[in-house]
This record gives sequence, structure tokens and C-alpha cells, in this order.
Amino acid sequence: MHPRPASDKVLKADLARATGFNNNRPVKDVSAELQSALDALKAAGGGTLYLPAGRYLVDNPIKVPSGVELRGSWDVQHHTQSGGTAIFTNYDGGTIGEKGASLIQLEANAGIRGITLAQLNIASDGYSASNPRKTPFLIQGQGPKVYIINVTIAVGDKGIDLASYDTSGHYVDYLGGVPLRAGIWVGGGAEGGFIRNMQFNPHYGSRLPEGGQGYPEVFMMRFVQSNCSALKFADVKNQTIFNNFVYGSVYGIHFLKDAITGKYPGKMTVIGHGSDGCTYSLFVEDADKNTKIVAVNSELVNTKIPNEPVRSYVLMGNEVNTGKVHPNAKLILYNSAFWGSPVFGAIINNGIVSFQQANFTRSGTQGIDVRGGKAHVYTSYFAQKIAAPTAGDGGYARLGEQGKSIELTNNYYLSGFRFNKSGEGLIYGSDKK
Repeated sequence: MHPRPASDKVLKADLARATGFNNNRPVKDVSAELQSALDALKAAGGGTLYLPAGRYLVDNPIKVPSGVELRGSWDVQHHTQSGGTAIFTNYDGGTIGEKGASLIQLEANAGIRGITLAQLNIASDGYSASNPRKTPFLIQGQGPKVYIINVTIAVGDKGIDLASYDTSGHYVDYLGGVPLRAGIWVGGGAEGGFIRNMQFNPHYGSRLPEGGQGYPEVFMMRFVQSNCSALKFADVKNQTIFNNFVYGSVYGIHFLKDAITGKYPGKMTVIGHGSDGCTYSLFVEDADKNTKIVAVNSELVNTKIPNEPVRSYVLMGNEVNTGKVHPNAKLILYNSAFWGSPVFGAIINNGIVSFQQANFTRSGTQGIDVRGGKAHVYTSYFAQKIAAPTAGDGGYARLGEQGKSIELTNNYYLSGFRFNKSGEGLIYGSDKK
């Protein structure tokens, strides 16, 4: 069940806006009036502030008070081309730029629903699709149980910040759009949060509603593939990440040490996640002995990206035997689909990575490259044909000089078992002849 505001009161905000199937943009900044309406609703015991369909200009940060929901016309996930209630902005953080306050700040138990956001000046006034403007996050959660539902980012530099504060119990459902450098970043010690049914894709910036309706038209595929970190999870526990999709990003889903608390990712469940068109579809950069990330029904895809010579579905640690990943940190993938154009299927530099029922349509130069740490591979299918017997480093799996071990049990290899080993690590399992 979706979160709700503190009461059933609904206040309609009658503010200046642009409407109609034309390319008109709003010209009056309604930030102060909008904030006054939100504050008045808070004083009345909370409830919903409704913005009718249209395009509103908000050029200064606003704060949604606790117990209040800012709501637009949409009750379902929607695309930029569908129009509806939209907040346009030129706000870029002022004198401190991207380090400035977020445009929309959610206090504890506050939410936003059914609205599209668009950064009008993302690629204008000296900026471009290859060098877009840097801005703060469009939305920031500032306490527990904040929620973002049925929100679309037509284009923006950064999406949702759930990392600067403890937003335990946060709830994000049906978020779509094209964030350029950062999508949703989560941390701050949050526990029990949900991120579900989101979709990031660059076409949100180029498929506009009838008449254009004032939206900036931007084609950001190349930039996003080389600069975006779509989903980041740091100091979080018992996080549920369900049915999300990222198209085009350096890191599709990224786990790392928290910049504020200094703590590592805890136990997390990822169900039905898809990363497509990414350099590294899943990246564990930092993990301690208590980190346990379980991914079920994942689809992780690489594509050939200019200026990205190394690509892999999974990257565990950024260098061989990195101290940033504990040897007992765990990444477990069940029932995963891997396809596209990887250079390596999985690069394991430390920790323990397990694959069960994986389908490697393409496995790259090495399907499983254990450079450090350990790997377990069970009941998986390596479908890439290898034309000649493996020479040198080629094959379905490799245990490098500093790799600890790899277990290969009950797997099928289209061209027969092809494996390479250097160093003193252990190879075992039913596939070893």
C-alpha cells in the first residue's frame, strides 16, 4: 500500500501556469506562493496540495512539510510525452552550484506524487548535450518515511538524494526519466526502504508531448553512458530493490561505502533488476564482512560504448585484492540473464561471488574472471561458441594468480569445458575433469 499524507484534506493550488498543446513555457516563478500553500496545509494538520495539469515555473527551492503531499494530475507512471502536471526550473544551486540545496526537499513523512520535473537550462546558455549543466539533486529526502510516487524526470542532472539524511522507511515507486549524472542515491543509515518499478532511459529527454509544451529536447544517450551512476546504495540495511530498470549508465547499480556515515552496505535484496547499455551493470565498490547482496532474476547487459574499453556484467572490487572489499563480503546472484557485448563476463577482485542458474549468452574473453577472492558457479549455461581450443587467457572461466578459488559444478559449456589457471588457487567442483 502506498504511503499517504497525515490527513484526507485536499487543497487545490490555483497558481500561474502554462497550458495547452503549444510550446509555451511558464514565465512567473510560483515558488513563494507554492511554499505558502504547503505551509498553510501543514498548519491545518497536513493533507494533499493538488497542482492541476499544466506547466509551473519553480526557480527557488521549496520544502514539503511533514504530513503533506505535493500532488499532480498523474495516478500512474507516465512518460514525458504524456504531459500533465509539470514543474519546470532553471534553478542550478546558485553561487555554490551542484552543492546547493535541492529544488524539492521532503521533510519526514512528506511526499510528492504524479508530477513531471524538467531542468530547462540543462543544455543551454553555454552548456550542451556533451557538457550539460551541473545542478543539485532535484529531490532530497530529509527524514524517515519520505515518499516519491509516479514522478518523471524529463531531464535533470541528478534525481533523488536519499543519502544525505537517514530516510529509513523511504518509498519510491514508479519513477521514470533521464538523470544525467546521478539517479537515486541511498545511504545515511537508512533501514527498511523500498525502491521499486523505476525506469531510467534517455528517451525521456527526446520524446516530447504534443506541441512540445515547452520541454527541452535533449539527446543524452552518449553522455549518460559515460557519466551516470544510476542507482547507488551505501549505508543501508534491509533494503528492498524491486523490478527496476536502467538503460545507459556507467554503473547500472552500484554499492559503496557511505560518504557521510563511513559505513558499508548491509543486507540487501534485489529482485527483478535490469541494467542495459551499461559499462558495468552491477558494481560492488566497497563492502565489509557483513555485506550480503542477494540478486534474484536479474538481467545485466553490456553494449559497446565509445571510450569504454573494458565492460563487464559484474564487477566485484575495483582492483585485484582490493582492501575496499572484505574477503568475506558476499554477492549472490540467482537466475540471472547476461547478454550483450562484454569484454569480461564477471570480474572478481575480492570477496565471494556466487552464480546459480545463470545464462551467459555472451561471456566475453572470460566468462568468470577470478583475479582475487572466490567464485562459485552452479547450474549455469555458457552459450558463447568458442571456435578453437583456448589459448592464453581465453575461455569460459579463469583463476588468476591471486585468485583464491573457483567452484564449477553442474554447468553446461557450449564448446566444452574451457578454463585457464595461473597461480596456486584452488579449482574444484563436478565440472573439473
